[in-house]
Amino acid sequence: MKTCFTIGIAALVLLSIIASATSQGTSPSPAPDNSTTCSEECHDYAECYNNYCTCIYGFTGNGTYCEAIPCYNNPCDENAYCLDQGNGSSTCNCQYGYTGNGTVCTSLCSEDCGRNAYCTRNYTSYYGNEYVCQCNYGYTGDPTDYCYDIDECDYVNCTEYATCYNTNGSYVCECDPGFTGYGGYYCYAIPPCYNNPCDENAYCSETINGSYTCHCQYTYTGNGTVCTSLCSEDCGRNAYCTRNYTSYDGNEYVCQCNYGYTGDPTDYCYDIDECATGEYCQIEYAYCSNTEGSFTCICSRGYYYSRILQECIEIDGDEPYRAEAVVVPGCDESANEYHRRYLQYKVEALVSEYFYATSQYDSEDGSGDDSRY
Repeated sequence: MKTCFTIGIAALVLLSIIASATSQGTSPSPAPDNSTTCSEECHDYAECYNNYCTCIYGFTGNGTYCEAIPCYNNPCDENAYCLDQGNGSSTCNCQYGYTGNGTVCTSLCSEDCGRNAYCTRNYTSYYGNEYVCQCNYGYTGDPTDYCYDIDECDYVNCTEYATCYNTNGSYVCECDPGFTGYGGYYCYAIPPCYNNPCDENAYCSETINGSYTCHCQYTYTGNGTVCTSLCSEDCGRNAYCTRNYTSYDGNEYVCQCNYGYTGDPTDYCYDIDECATGEYCQIEYAYCSNTEGSFTCICSRGYYYSRILQECIEIDGDEPYRAEAVVVPGCDESANEYHRRYLQYKVEALVSEYFYATSQYDSEDGSGDDSRY
């Protein structure tokens, strides 16, 4: 029994020594040796985790080599800041109002400053080298004892429809419920339909008294906050519910593919490639480009598509933004001149769109010659 008691006392003494060394800022103990579970030998300050060596907290590296992170445990005085030198070392610098080597800093004020106060230079003194305690911004009181928060809301006026809320050392203005904006400068009423309180298949309408009403969309029924489809089954992708006017009484509702799509409207409707039929864009110097649910005619380089004439108009090489004069059959000279000026305006207004569309189809050698057109 005496032997067990002696061993117990020795263990307690050993634990006390380890705890004392740790509290005095000595280096952390190496991580347990877990190298038997890793394919490579871990560093002293690393541990094996999921078969990989990982540096412990406060250290950085690849696991096989770890080095201390400067300033991680802040070796400086509580009134100093730690500066990482970038080469694995660090330096300590005393904060403003304190002096020392960084690991030990003493106040330049003749007495300790109170809570919510700091030491600063008194520039009103004779030499300007005197240091005094001063309350933090937004606080008032005795800086050598205690400074309390100033309630700025006692004298701050927030904008209309906003309320002031005091914070530690400052304040904030927030818009009142039902209003939005920036509380310190302006607040305006949130439109009743802003957050769409209606069903996803309904639309919201604002009323003159500042309220709103919900209306189910076409082919849906309900009170607006809850809408159900008039079709007997859910419509598929790229499809919608519509009235079947060919039914006996015209009150039957069926699913139908969106314009430019085909397929099973109760399952999935896919895009129709109008350009594949060869029926569209039968225009000289133009080609057809398929889009979702539709198509577009794009003129080759050096031409601009006129939606009025539905043809590609050549752009003058000397004046790249000017369209050549166009003669419209059945129109007199003044009408043709008017159309030329209108076309000139359209070309200049949409020239950026023209260059974007045509630049995608330049030849690979950069010559601008494309044999497809």
